[in-house]
Amino acid sequence: MRYKSLAFAILLLAFVGWKILDPYSKDRGMILIINESRINIVGGEIEISKQHAKLGRLETNGIALVEFDIKTDSHYKIGIQFEGERNLIKEIGYVTGGRDWVDVVVVKENDIVIKELKFFKAIPTE
Repeated sequence: MRYKSLAFAILLLAFVGWKILDPYSKDRGMILIINESRINIVGGEIEISKQHAKLGRLETNGIALVEFDIKTDSHYKIGIQFEGERNLIKEIGYVTGGRDWVDVVVVKENDIVIKELKFFKAIPTE
């Protein structure tokens, strides 16, 4: 539970800093990757709009932040290599050029998923 709070804090600080330092920027995206598996990640790669970013070692419950410049609409693919030579590859998300975006991606032993962020509680309407 502690690492989820840490992940949220890192994401929030990165996003706020990003907007303060470059308030007129468009076409930028961030992916926060959380290793929720019981196996360490030894490497990986993210591919978006013909751009590639390498992912280094990520311990269990580790967190990594990757940024991209996005000019066109595109799906994105994540490949993960675990200790012991096991791999996961998944086309997981979609980005839209001309918009800033943030995704939280959770890596599990057998799957890679985008986690929905819920910053605010729903307000009941009556």
